[in-house]
Amino acid sequence: MRLSMLAFFLSIQVFVHVNAQSDCYATLRSSVDSMKEIDAGQLAIEYDIRVTVKNVTEESKASILIANGKARFITDEIELFKDGKTQVAVMKEDREIILTTPLQKRSNEINKLVLMMLQDSLFRHMVVTSCETTCDPKDSNRFIEKIEMQFETGELRQNAGIKNMEYWVDRKLNQVKRVRIVYLRHSYDVQEIDVAVSRYDRKFSGEAFRGTAYGVVFTAKNELQKKYKGYSVKDLR
Repeated sequence: MRLSMLAFFLSIQVFVHVNAQSDCYATLRSSVDSMKEIDAGQLAIEYDIRVTVKNVTEESKASILIANGKARFITDEIELFKDGKTQVAVMKEDREIILTTPLQKRSNEINKLVLMMLQDSLFRHMVVTSCETTCDPKDSNRFIEKIEMQFETGELRQNAGIKNMEYWVDRKLNQVKRVRIVYLRHSYDVQEIDVAVSRYDRKFSGEAFRGTAYGVVFTAKNELQKKYKGYSVKDLR
């Protein structure tokens, strides 16, 4: 068993090459800038989140679909549907549905939930501490850049409470595939946040959802759909 595990790890790490830090920094900046150039009207993202708090790790999945003026955001805890007239938030754990009027100025807010981890404002104060090209664990025929960054001074690290940040970049796709933030233990209860993007399609041509946001949870008779029977409703429109 141990030998087979060793063979597995060797097989996915058979290609490792240390790169110049300046080259890796340029690669990371290019991919981050590319992902920020989003067409807010057409986007599909799927990602896995791992959050470690006090040595306990919780895993969840999330997806974002934006198309034709409608948006859907789904995690293990919440479902959010939005069109031009209504925003519907389904709180699964509380079994509650909240209706609000969407603010047009915040139409691009959903996708920022992911991209907030890619803010280039941090880069001005961070330096590349290690960089290597390695095989993608999920695809041995694809190579990715693993880039580790740190704040340039100990004082900045203490103030930010961040030990280091790691980025996995697909140079061919010009995309950040994974972000891992490791916090200083004394700074927060949260020790680590790890977000891995499994899908990033800025030319998504499907539907975020059928019909209207209101119609996702209510019937034509203004009754809750069968899936949401028993949920309480709070109308804040």
